[in-house]
Amino acid sequence: MRIMVVSRSWPAYERSGVSLAAHKHTQMLIDAGHELHIVGSHAAIEQEALNAQKYYVPSSGSGALYAPTKVDKKLLSHTMSTIKPDIIILEAWQTALTEACIDIASEQHIPTLMISHGISIHSYNNSVRHWIRYLAWLPYQWFCLPSRIKKITAITALDLQVRSPRFYDRDLALSLGKPVFELGNSPALKISLFKAHSERKNQILVVGYFSQVKNQLRALAILKDLPPSITMLLVGKKEGAYYQTCQGYVKQHHLGARVVFCEDHEMDLAKEFSQSMIVLQTSITEALPITLLEAMASGTPFVATAVGAASSLPGGIHADQLSQQVQSINQLFSDQLLWNQLAEQGKAAYGQGFTDARVQEQLYSAVDKTVAIHKRQIN
Repeated sequence: MRIMVVSRSWPAYERSGVSLAAHKHTQMLIDAGHELHIVGSHAAIEQEALNAQKYYVPSSGSGALYAPTKVDKKLLSHTMSTIKPDIIILEAWQTALTEACIDIASEQHIPTLMISHGISIHSYNNSVRHWIRYLAWLPYQWFCLPSRIKKITAITALDLQVRSPRFYDRDLALSLGKPVFELGNSPALKISLFKAHSERKNQILVVGYFSQVKNQLRALAILKDLPPSITMLLVGKKEGAYYQTCQGYVKQHHLGARVVFCEDHEMDLAKEFSQSMIVLQTSITEALPITLLEAMASGTPFVATAVGAASSLPGGIHADQLSQQVQSINQLFSDQLLWNQLAEQGKAAYGQGFTDARVQEQLYSAVDKTVAIHKRQIN
């Protein structure tokens, strides 16, 4: 089968869930013997090592009022006509390239499968900043998104049950009668080592790019209220204003001896997952966080905000308030029985639903069903 994959993730973005998933899905399809053609909006797409044909179509913007979309539709249409794909796989909403592709694919009668990683159009909290952002997405929510969902053949969702604004597109697709297939995430890291509670460091691991969304300042505020014997390793690209703010917080509260900032390439992250006592996630929004799946795979209990599909994951404690988060972490450090129970729950759930093999099975099924649906529609 000739498959065209369109994503904002060419070239790869560091520790981005969409990017990691897009590359994994593409490699799985190549391994299955399909002919892959990938289309990206950056000239650096040629640097991708995947065994696939690569095409550069300049585009920018997300669709919000503050980021209007721009795309070379003539070039995109020509590219699609040249490839003549049997199916187009789109990775993620809210990019000029993927959504222009939906319009052109509809005109050319090509089946399209949207692999959704959730959608980010609602306010994350009641701050003025987030409400303004929400208002800027309203035209997209009311007009663009419904129109595009009507044009696609099918859509996948990271979770079919959890109720969350991050799965608004899933619920809208169901209301419009579009097929929705489950396609989850799996860990990016290969973690084979498991250490018992007594072998772990007194360390909390926090992984993610430094931003208000990942909310590392909350993680540092939690550490400030924990016993001085507990340390924290924060892994992410050490750049940007938010990272500088985190560094300032550490200095202001004299946490320098207890906090380490690292980038992925500066340490063995898989090893840190297996050696840390707890993985902490303080994000204000998530869909299905790969970091928590990596915690589960390594048998490391987590403490996480109950956002998106994270709220349904076993193997940890869900807590949104700072006092609850501090209490949960103290409990996991001191209660070995609870720690062991959550470690086993996480490992079992990972093995049942979040392995590469499980994702591969779901992906192949979604592709085959989408092609079959399209054939029935045109016959």
